[in-house]
Amino acid sequence: MSKTGQLEVDDPLQATHPFLGLVLSRDFKARLCNATTALTQPQIEAEASSAARTFLKAFGTRA
Repeated sequence: MSKTGQLEVDDPLQATHPFLGLVLSRDFKARLCNATTALTQPQIEAEASSAARTFLKAFGTRA
């Protein structure tokens, strides 16, 4: 996406760190510790969409 001008990042690899932080949400961490039940498919999709929107607000190109 950086090469096509959809992201404003100097180092695309470095930008993966905040993205992974968003994707590996509190639900994921709680699940690793068996502190909560598994998420439903709609919950997973909502978490992923939220992470992608937040990331694109931070690193997406300005129209």
